[in-house]
Amino acid sequence: MEVVAGLDLVTVVLLFFWVVYLWENYLSFRQREVYKTTRDIPWELRSVLEHETFEKARLYQLDKNGFSFWAGLYSQLEMTVILLLGGIPFLWRKSGEVTGYFGYGQEYEILQSIMFVLLGTVFSTVTGLPWGLYSTFVIEDRHGFNKQVRFCLFLCLFVMFPYEHCYTCIKRYR
Repeated sequence: MEVVAGLDLVTVVLLFFWVVYLWENYLSFRQREVYKTTRDIPWELRSVLEHETFEKARLYQLDKNGFSFWAGLYSQLEMTVILLLGGIPFLWRKSGEVTGYFGYGQEYEILQSIMFVLLGTVFSTVTGLPWGLYSTFVIEDRHGFNKQVRFCLFLCLFVMFPYEHCYTCIKRYR
């Protein structure tokens, strides 16, 4: 393990991620206060924006801001657990096992890297799916912004997702 200023690399990375996360939450909290207290349209926008539209957008941003806090906290905790429990090396070993299953040995690092990215993407898609669904079909729907049909979302997820990743890998490593 690499050591930087007496700390191992995982600790340094975690510390950096948490500092960035806390800073972004501080900025988000300040923005939330602006959403809460701003009731009147700024004078620069009064000629192009109606009060009803401004109020809808303000309430939507408040909901979105609160949701983003919880989604971000989950994501930060998930990333912390993955790093602390060795999820990255684990996924690399599993990627090697999958490519080995298809007859490719350790010398095929590019294939193992592709499998690593694919498995990581599938994991993040699955764990992020509830957050994305809630954002799209609850928050946006509550404010009248959701124009997606549930069928289209699932079509994109289960048909386009595998096609897109296979196409990208073939195109990139040809």
